[in-house]
Amino acid sequence: MPKCQKCGENWTWKQTIKKSFTLDTRMNCPHCSEIQFISKRTRKRSTALMFVIPLVLLLNIFWEPTLWTIVIMIFIASIYLASYPYWLELSNEENLPF
Repeated sequence: MPKCQKCGENWTWKQTIKKSFTLDTRMNCPHCSEIQFISKRTRKRSTALMFVIPLVLLLNIFWEPTLWTIVIMIFIASIYLASYPYWLELSNEENLPF
């Protein structure tokens, strides 16, 4: 689970998921209200993992889409969503993605 860089408190799974569903890159710590940012390392990981779903969609160009394709995509997306809080790292400073 992510740990606040300011107060050192761990966030719960529910708090992390709730804070992750915003378009803003800033997240306020639920314990000390300090602004936290997603680390550069976490951004790279999440970007790499999110290329899996479009890859599956591209494979459907060559093969007819089946129920298995849909099941695999739902499975990958749910595993990603459920595991995201466990490998999310926070930073006190906003790191540019490039």
